[in-house]
Amino acid sequence: CMGNLKDLLSPLLKDKSIRDVCLGALANSPTPTDQEFLLSLVPKNSEIPEDILNAYLESKREDSVRTWLRLVREGQVNQNYNFFVSEHELLISDDLLDEVRDTIRRTKNHTILHELPRALAERRDNESVQLLIQLLSDSDSTVRYWAANSLKENSSPELLEKLPQLIRNPKLRTTA
Repeated sequence: CMGNLKDLLSPLLKDKSIRDVCLGALANSPTPTDQEFLLSLVPKNSEIPEDILNAYLESKREDSVRTWLRLVREGQVNQNYNFFVSEHELLISDDLLDEVRDTIRRTKNHTILHELPRALAERRDNESVQLLIQLLSDSDSTVRYWAANSLKENSSPELLEKLPQLIRNPKLRTTA
């Protein structure tokens, strides 16, 4: 059984050379005390530091990745914040599917929308396919590109029905 890491790691967070390791250990900790402490490091009304976001995202704990999804959905995240779905298995897991879709629907950050829809690429369920089809009409061409890329192996009736009208609209055509 793992004890609380807060008291041990808290003073070490000031050291930039080991800060990422300390944040990662806190994000992977199963104790409520450590989870509350890590969440207390998230500023309430300003941009969330990337190292904290990354600690949550890179965690092996489903609850930590769920927190990351909530933070990028509801918090202030730098417009240039970058991540790759392919490096994070939990983002494509069935257990987080509802939260991933909710985050895609609700985030205002287009950089998140450039990448997160790729978590739905292998999905064939109606809700995921509908969400990707909606993204084909997004104002951001990169969002449209990755939504289309995520749908390329998909032959759902809804997609086949909507594709001709999407292709006819010059504002929605995307070039790679």
